[in-house]
Amino acid sequence: MKSALIALILAFGFYAPVCAAEPSASEPSAATTDSIRKQAEQGNAQAQYDLGEMYEWGMHGVERDYAQALFWYRKAAEQGQYLADRKVSLVEEKWRNALGDAELPALRALAKNGNAFAQYELGLRYESGWDVAQDEAAAAEWYRKAAEQGDREAAAGLGSLYADGRGVARDAAQA
Repeated sequence: MKSALIALILAFGFYAPVCAAEPSASEPSAATTDSIRKQAEQGNAQAQYDLGEMYEWGMHGVERDYAQALFWYRKAAEQGQYLADRKVSLVEEKWRNALGDAELPALRALAKNGNAFAQYELGLRYESGWDVAQDEAAAAEWYRKAAEQGDREAAAGLGSLYADGRGVARDAAQA
């Protein structure tokens, strides 16, 4: 009996920190949220990560917005914030799943407004012919726009097109 109780206490002790890692539903003051946003805009990597979480989960008075979450996670990752890189791929997947039937028009609108992830995603679609007519020249243009904003996957996609001469003239230096 005593050993079972100790096992239960130990199990709960290991479980409690995992539960604590989930986003909190508590609402900080508007001043706290504004302070985090201001710090993020000033280049604070941890604040950028925190703001990304707020957008990812729709927490603390911030509306859920995966595009904004990606923006802030990428900013934090550029500065070496240790969890931000992982969050980027997770939020990209969430965003793909959340768009549903409105996906293509939403991607086009976001891409035209300069969202690098949407530009990359459109590049993928034009390259593969998924939900659009295959057009490797259009894929190269969307990849280029995203790559110019620092999207590594888009740069790799563009490099592949240059290496194979698909949609652009074959160019080993550009590849």
